[in-house]
Amino acid sequence: MKRFLKRMTGFLSAVCLTAVSLASMPVTVSATNILGDINNDGYIDITDSVALNRYLAGLVPASSINLRNADLDRNVVIDVNDSKIFMRFLMGTIDEIPYSESGNTYNYSNYSVPADETRSYIKYDCDTGTQSTYTLSQASPAAATALDDDRVIDSSSNAQCIVRLVFSGGRGSGFIVDDHVIATCAHCLHSGTSFVQNVTIQVYNAAGTSVIATYSPKELHIASSYLNPPRDNKYDYDYGLIYVEEDLSAYGNMALGIITNNFENTGQTVKSSGFPSEVNGTSANGVRYYGAGSVITNTHDYHVVHTAYTSPGDSGGPVYIEYNFRGSTFRSAIGINSLIYGNDDGITQCSGVRITLPLLRFYNSNSNIG
Repeated sequence: MKRFLKRMTGFLSAVCLTAVSLASMPVTVSATNILGDINNDGYIDITDSVALNRYLAGLVPASSINLRNADLDRNVVIDVNDSKIFMRFLMGTIDEIPYSESGNTYNYSNYSVPADETRSYIKYDCDTGTQSTYTLSQASPAAATALDDDRVIDSSSNAQCIVRLVFSGGRGSGFIVDDHVIATCAHCLHSGTSFVQNVTIQVYNAAGTSVIATYSPKELHIASSYLNPPRDNKYDYDYGLIYVEEDLSAYGNMALGIITNNFENTGQTVKSSGFPSEVNGTSANGVRYYGAGSVITNTHDYHVVHTAYTSPGDSGGPVYIEYNFRGSTFRSAIGINSLIYGNDDGITQCSGVRITLPLLRFYNSNSNIG
């Protein structure tokens, strides 16, 4: 994919230039549990940044880095914000780590995440109606290639990157993760027997109340296992990808982050956003809403269960955390709205497909797009 290769080439050039000034002055550490020593080589330098960005791109497994040392804001989420903090720390604009503008940092020893998997996918060409398949293999440290995550912090007070999907037979939501890529759930793209037709992507104004632009997809991608799951629950694979030819960068984007063990114990607020068909029994058709809650459990390898209220129409929207960095609002999606569990002992439980390494690879390093 041309965009992918361009980003990778630009990053390699940047690494070569930055390494002259930074890698020649590494900070030596004396143990393998020191924040910033992400690759466990005993130093804090530019190679740690490369290792973290490889992981966030889905190119290397969690075993190739020290997850605990990579959580530089100590929020028990590994995401692009940690990468930005690391680079500012190296450049001296942040004096010490961990760094958190909220002052809330958590110290846990267990930073395990779900194991990586090789997964196959179905690609649907919206122009020709043809389908093809491809496989994204399990990450291997030996096969890794350096890649920079070139996304910037979304400093807007709105969420224009969260879009509405209108298609034959239904409505749904999605969110922009790159200039041409929209994340959503598989059941918004495939009925179970065929891909949905006449999908329209609607971008809303800052207030989330009216459409300012519409787009049509070029490609729809879903996991093959959504149709033929190897496990009991097909919703383990209820995630999809929309590729458009137009540049969506004007509307911002949302980064993807992996929650690690003990996240639910931190008490952090999570939000769920999308375009529900109703709110409290009243039609909300065509208005962007969000709900706030907390993670009930993230022990399930493939779902994140939470209390941020969702309802039909929210499917495909993000489950995310939100915080400030250098005066800007930063959002990181940790899941994709998928299921509504209903009430359990009076608590409304909702679920999203958890962002894991296969999903990072699917959205951030997929050469089969375009």
